[in-house]
Amino acid sequence: MTTLPPSRWLKFLLPLLLIVCAVNVGRVVQLQTETASAGDFYTYWYYGHFLRTAENPYIAFADGAAVQPPITYRDGRTYTTIPDPGDLHAPTNTAPIILLVGSLALFSWHIARPLWLFVNVVLALWLPSAAMRLLPNHAALQWRDRLWIYALFWASPAVRLTLNQGQTVFLITAFAISSLTAVQRGRPILGGILLGLALSKPSLTFPILIIYLLFQQYRVVLVALAIQFLSFASLALWSNTTLNQTVTAYSEAIRLNVATPGIHFTYWLPYGYPILIIATLFLALFLLKRWFPNRTPTPYHILHLLTIGLLWVLHAGYHNRYDIVIALFFYVLLVGGLRDRIWQLSPRATTMIRCGVSAAVCFLALPVDIVPGLPGQLLRMVGSLTTVGFLLLAVWLYGRFMSSSPGNYSASQHFS
Repeated sequence: MTTLPPSRWLKFLLPLLLIVCAVNVGRVVQLQTETASAGDFYTYWYYGHFLRTAENPYIAFADGAAVQPPITYRDGRTYTTIPDPGDLHAPTNTAPIILLVGSLALFSWHIARPLWLFVNVVLALWLPSAAMRLLPNHAALQWRDRLWIYALFWASPAVRLTLNQGQTVFLITAFAISSLTAVQRGRPILGGILLGLALSKPSLTFPILIIYLLFQQYRVVLVALAIQFLSFASLALWSNTTLNQTVTAYSEAIRLNVATPGIHFTYWLPYGYPILIIATLFLALFLLKRWFPNRTPTPYHILHLLTIGLLWVLHAGYHNRYDIVIALFFYVLLVGGLRDRIWQLSPRATTMIRCGVSAAVCFLALPVDIVPGLPGQLLRMVGSLTTVGFLLLAVWLYGRFMSSSPGNYSASQHFS
């Protein structure tokens, strides 16, 4: 059987991905007219009201406290009743996000909601370009490769869900990428500050912390932990509560959130925790066996480990389909690795991977739009199985990378 030449697959798959991107954008525009949109952002906007009155948002959540109108906002509006776009979720991001995003409660919902949507749209346009800078010789990427990364990212349902629900995952990912870029450029203090902000969603970004520890970037880690500590301490001081009360109330929010439906193994897989522990042990043993013979931290080496870690945590703790935004690291690794032929794949294998990943993203994105009303559990299972496929492919590619000859990239191009 003849395989498609490397350029011909673009004629079929890129247009399909771009059509899915257009569908996603159309859905975002359509859903902005519904009152139930931006429900996740509403949580941080709502609990931000307690910051205005020098109260602790986490303790307010734990006590079931309600915002008391009337409230006058900086834009001149006065609400006698608080808008209610749907269920009020637990505020599960840590103190830096509560302080940053919660500050939008200074503005009315009619201003805060479109303002946050604008921030998320800007981040969604910037993130693929920022992530490409993690690649060696990123300036040499051809326009087709850049377009493929953008198409994979925007075709994912994670982008649509994040924009519609007002999730904070774009902001978290932006902080994570900026931290890696800052450390790559020899600015560990700035990298630590940005990592501290990225750790506001620790269930998603803690693999980055582990990578910094593995490569002895201790200043980055200490600064990041200090940012988290100071944020919680500042919140406690502002609300005249203790640090212990704040952390206890935050832990309660996390405990309640873990039991909600998602794409993680422990939700939909029977005996999820034992399987998770066993799989983690096997994955760790495989990575350590491959890593220790060659400790040179080339950019691709680090990017492989980051990608595997970030894809793994999608399933190790509570996450939902919008968190698949973090698969951007996988798309960038895939495009850069195929460009630089670091895995020494045959043309047929290269084409199969390109087609398979593109088709998987389309499969992940389309069901909810083609067949409206599909059960949420089925959609979450599709998201979980697709990202497990990405994880297995990343692990296999890492094995090939470590088995092949070392790259020609200096470690100083990434962590010095």
